[in-house]
Amino acid sequence: MQAPHYGDTLFQFYQEHYFSSVTGLMVSQHFGRVAQHADEAEVLRGGMLLSYGLHREAGEIFAQLIERGASPAVRDRAWFYLAKIRYQRGFMAEAEEAIARIENHLPADLDEERGLLKANLLMARADYAGAAAVLNGMTAKAGAGMYARFNLGVALIKSGDAARGNALLDELGKAPAASEEYRSLRDKANVALARISSACG
Repeated sequence: MQAPHYGDTLFQFYQEHYFSSVTGLMVSQHFGRVAQHADEAEVLRGGMLLSYGLHREAGEIFAQLIERGASPAVRDRAWFYLAKIRYQRGFMAEAEEAIARIENHLPADLDEERGLLKANLLMARADYAGAAAVLNGMTAKAGAGMYARFNLGVALIKSGDAARGNALLDELGKAPAASEEYRSLRDKANVALARISSACG
């Protein structure tokens, strides 16, 4: 770490003090204090702006990083976030184009998100079998997330494999949940099962 101001930004970020992190980063950028980490700082700033719903501003940051020929690792993250922005705004074809530009330089957490996003894009155009194939590959890995398993259950049911899909949702609906986020997902699995049951009944 060559710039202590960038280190302060990361510290605030990992403490989940996002507002302090983004405002401190923008001040440091204004005064040229993070020049050694310019591209990394821009990815971080864009990601935080995106989390605050500032899609246009975040999109401009990621597009500029790509245009100026950032490193492959930075470029992959920029394409990922552009795909995410476009998906959230309903630009499915553009999101698919962005996700196709990602190479193999994403960190593990974003790589899992990329798989989820790719599956969501396939489901958006009713390619449930394609989505299930993507999610099957993800859930086969150790430590596969609950979101991947939930989406796989839905994709399997919609692609005609109701038995496997129901079994997966049932397993999720009974799983212990360590956080509010996972409790919410477990509830969604139970609601989905109830709807399927009433539709079949």
